[in-house]
Amino acid sequence: MVKNHMTKLAVYVGTIDNIVGMVGLRRLLLEADTTLDKLVQQVHFVPEQKTVESLLEFFRKSRTDTAIVVDEYGGIAGSIALEDIAEELLGPIEITDGIEPVEQIGPLKYRLAGNLAIHDWADAFSIDPTEIKVCTIAGLVTAALGKIPKSGDVAYLKNLKFTVERVRKRRIETLILTLEPTPTND
Repeated sequence: MVKNHMTKLAVYVGTIDNIVGMVGLRRLLLEADTTLDKLVQQVHFVPEQKTVESLLEFFRKSRTDTAIVVDEYGGIAGSIALEDIAEELLGPIEITDGIEPVEQIGPLKYRLAGNLAIHDWADAFSIDPTEIKVCTIAGLVTAALGKIPKSGDVAYLKNLKFTVERVRKRRIETLILTLEPTPTND
């Protein structure tokens, strides 16, 4: 599971064709004393004939990232994840080993991994995640820059200064977030 970067497992009763839900591996590991029936989440099913475009729309509307694929006979053909589609369209998604997601490097200065999900930071950045078209902090900074980022580029969002630290294959790997003092009206 770790080797394949799996984050969810299908839960079935009797045979694999009777899937009743999904369970997140993180919850399963962190809540080991909880019974499986309390950890099982709703599962979504899609026909194997579904197009990529309709899958993307399905994932957006259902606010999920994984579905079970059903063949024309009603049997289970497999599963599909949003990440699978992204990898097919964009190439392999590399897991950035060795990069801490957030590291404090000064009193008001932090090193951030570019692949941090933007919705986790929406409140801190005072942004509405439904109004932006990016998924990561790197995407937010790239959009603010309006160009392919390079090391040393700087973008501002209110009193937040983002300095691009490391770029690899035109993608921000790390950036430095500096909290700048807000001007006071004296």
